[in-house]
This record gives sequence, structure tokens and C-alpha cells, in this order.
Amino acid sequence: MKKLISVFVALFVGAGFVGAVSAADATAPGPHAAMCQKKAEEKKLTGEKAAKFIAKCEKDADKK
Repeated sequence: MKKLISVFVALFVGAGFVGAVSAADATAPGPHAAMCQKKAEEKKLTGEKAAKFIAKCEKDADKK
């Protein structure tokens, strides 16, 4: 019985770890995010304009 309990504990811990890792991957920024952010700052864009510029910049960079 003790062996069975330890197996269930191991399964739950493993599932929790996998869930945490996948959540971290989902929130990771794209490879061009820093470059596009820097360009937006150089152009002195703020707020909605900066968000639109960064989204377009990342989309264009992904196409290359």
C-alpha cells in the first residue's frame, strides 16, 4: 500500500512540473521581441502606437 501511495505522489509531482514548464514556455517572448522593443524606443513610441509597431515588427521579422 505504501508503494502505491508513493507512485501516485510521484505522478502528481511530475504532472505539476510539466504544467509549470509548459506555462513558462507559453509566456516566453518571441526571438525578435527585444530588437523590436528597442526600435520602438528609438522612435520614441509609447502606448498603443508602440504595441502596434512591435507586433508588426515581430510579424515582419518572422517572415524573413
